[in-house]
Amino acid sequence: MSINLATRHLHVSPDPRLSIEGHRVANAAASLANFADETWPMDALASSQGSSRSVLTFSGLASPWDRVARWLAYHWINSPTPASILNQANSRHVTFPSAETVRQRLGHLKANIEWLVDQGVQTPAEIDDDHLTDMVLFLRDEGVRPSGIDRRMETFRHWYAHTGNLPDTLRLPVPLQANLPTEVRRARTSENATRRVRQATMGPLMWWASRFIDDYADIILELCRHVSVPLTRTDRHSSKSDAARQVLNGYLDTSRALPVWNDTSGETAVAYLAWIHGVSASTLSVILSTEYGGRLPTADTSDCPILDFPASVPDEFVPFTQFYDAYQGGSQWPRLARLLQTACLIVVSYLTGMRPDEVRRLRPGCNPDPAILPGGAQRHLIHGTVIKRQAEGDGLVSGSREEVEVVWATVPLAARAVSVAERLQAEFTPDSEWLFNSPFTKTMLDSSVATTEIQFFLQTVNRRIQEGSTEVRAPSIPPDTHGPITLRRFRRTLAWYIRNQPEGEAALGTQYQHLGTIVGGGYAAAGSTGWADILDEEGRETRRRVAENLGRELLDGAGISGPAAARATSAAAELAGVSYLPDSELRRLLKAPGMQIYDNRAALSLCVFDPDRALCERLPQPGSSATDPNLLGCRFGCTNRAMTDAHANLVAEEAHHLRQQAQVSPIPMRNRLNTAADEADERVAQHWATRVIPTEIIDQENS
Repeated sequence: MSINLATRHLHVSPDPRLSIEGHRVANAAASLANFADETWPMDALASSQGSSRSVLTFSGLASPWDRVARWLAYHWINSPTPASILNQANSRHVTFPSAETVRQRLGHLKANIEWLVDQGVQTPAEIDDDHLTDMVLFLRDEGVRPSGIDRRMETFRHWYAHTGNLPDTLRLPVPLQANLPTEVRRARTSENATRRVRQATMGPLMWWASRFIDDYADIILELCRHVSVPLTRTDRHSSKSDAARQVLNGYLDTSRALPVWNDTSGETAVAYLAWIHGVSASTLSVILSTEYGGRLPTADTSDCPILDFPASVPDEFVPFTQFYDAYQGGSQWPRLARLLQTACLIVVSYLTGMRPDEVRRLRPGCNPDPAILPGGAQRHLIHGTVIKRQAEGDGLVSGSREEVEVVWATVPLAARAVSVAERLQAEFTPDSEWLFNSPFTKTMLDSSVATTEIQFFLQTVNRRIQEGSTEVRAPSIPPDTHGPITLRRFRRTLAWYIRNQPEGEAALGTQYQHLGTIVGGGYAAAGSTGWADILDEEGRETRRRVAENLGRELLDGAGISGPAAARATSAAAELAGVSYLPDSELRRLLKAPGMQIYDNRAALSLCVFDPDRALCERLPQPGSSATDPNLLGCRFGCTNRAMTDAHANLVAEEAHHLRQQAQVSPIPMRNRLNTAADEADERVAQHWATRVIPTEIIDQENS
């Protein structure tokens, strides 16, 4: 951010004459430095602890930063601490800080100025939120402890609190993040650093999660109801060993076969036997191997108590229908119920963009009937809570926390997932306050347990696919290269898909671009949740990759055509001529007019977005006044379009496929397909007739 000084009338305050004013002098014998001196002795503040050893030094600071440091030090010494800082809850600040406190605060200020200068910041007016975020990330990566980061950032809060006392040219712009508690800033920056789940894993994972919810939920709940009560129980007063012998003798006397796991091992289903007969699994295993070895036959699911099983089930579910998936140890949930709850957790976390604590704090009844919008459309809302710091009457933020009700807008699949989770909660933990519970308790699902359950879901699905029928055509879920899949990573992954797959489909037909608008627009207090920050960062990274890829293509001799060809070339050249930029400067560059480049794979063209020229219906960015192009509503006559040779080749392939389809289609459809193919050929011909090979990027590369 820069300010055109020629267009503003600036009030330039004269510098004070002395460093310490008379009302602060406690030692009249001490010498006082002039405001412009390189060092300020603090002996005059002898009544303050440490003042005799404290000297303020301003050497090494260039203009205007030397005046910033002097003016702030002057006010820290001579002006009382502003009420906005002094009256904060749990504040340890005093009306006039000690000399040593001023010296330490000046040291932090000088370190901050040095870092800002290294980032290319020349005046205080250029400092923005991106610089503050980058500084926090830098300090964290350098190993600075959180308390040290907080002291460095506190300098900006003191700077802003005194901004009314400073000359105009030394004032800090309104810092949206500088007034936030540092732990909130750390949460936002660490969230932005979270690795997304790669596409090869996320696609099959969502496929299976949605299948469990839409196709398997009724079957699983039916199975769980059939086996909710054990068929027989042994005498509770018997010893563990006698109880195990009683069970095995019952099988021996009636010549019944023991059930085994339905796999190649042929291992007896001890856990299943222990559960339905109420005996110790470990004791039963020992007695079986030491006293009954070879005396009892085994058979696959011979005593399965599941009755009235549906005659027809989805093919993909067949490998999950063995009895041992419906059972588990005495105090545990059935395995299928665990898998179903995990599927609901994955879908809700991913499609709402909630943080882990937000999805874990959902309660039964959080998804009422959808609201009916004009035209008959439905809006699905999920009601929940978040933990925020309490706001006091004067607008300050205290250190205490409170639970605040919020609402998320979502899509039908997420609403169905909540409904299934509520049925599971009513079946297994009706007394629990929470929608998602740890599988073995009635307590709120812990984030680490959620990670374990997601891993269990992946492993179980993949194992059942391997053990199932070869006729099943269901995708396996490959492991993610970035490690375990956590709830936090779903939020980052959704942001990536919205920005990178606008023409793709998620959740059985919900388009990612529209999903971004739904989630962001309905996300309660979107400006403070960080969701807009994540989307902005993903959008910038996507545009950077598009510009860099375009630059490489043009360097290789590719051509470009279309009304926006010149603007696209200029953007690519802008990045090609930059060897290194700090993150904050790169973000500002990518937000500049002409750098809004999108690779619209739905229309097989580039979009060099200029909202004043766009013919599409522009989509608002959540939590921001900016807009994005509606890539799904791209129009061929828009002056924001450009086409590269690679796009032209893809359009030619599309025309070829359309004609192939036309040959085997009925006459009305054949005519439409041939017309579409002719239009595609016309676009290709126009490209090759008007394409240019830019030299600007090549010249920069050779210079």
